[in-house]
Amino acid sequence: MRECGAAPVPSLPDLARAAFQPAEQLLAFNPFLSPASTARLQQGARLWLQLCVLAGRMGRIRALAGAGKEFQPLLVQVSSSTSSHAVLSAFWSTSMTMEI
Repeated sequence: MRECGAAPVPSLPDLARAAFQPAEQLLAFNPFLSPASTARLQQGARLWLQLCVLAGRMGRIRALAGAGKEFQPLLVQVSSSTSSHAVLSAFWSTSMTMEI
């Protein structure tokens, strides 16, 4: 199907939508996915989104760290946030249980 252009090719926005759309809609990209495979795909897409958020936060922390002493109060405020710890713990608990 892919050679003739009839099969859809998923993009990054499709991957982001896969995290929250019903599992049946994922079958449009691969009708041979099992229910367990669609669940793993959704779990992986959610993990990817969490890592995107974490990467953005780490970039902001790095920028604040290099911006100078006048931005140190902001750096302390951002780095002590508990939400980034939640993302990290979700990453480690998920990555240790997922098989690739």
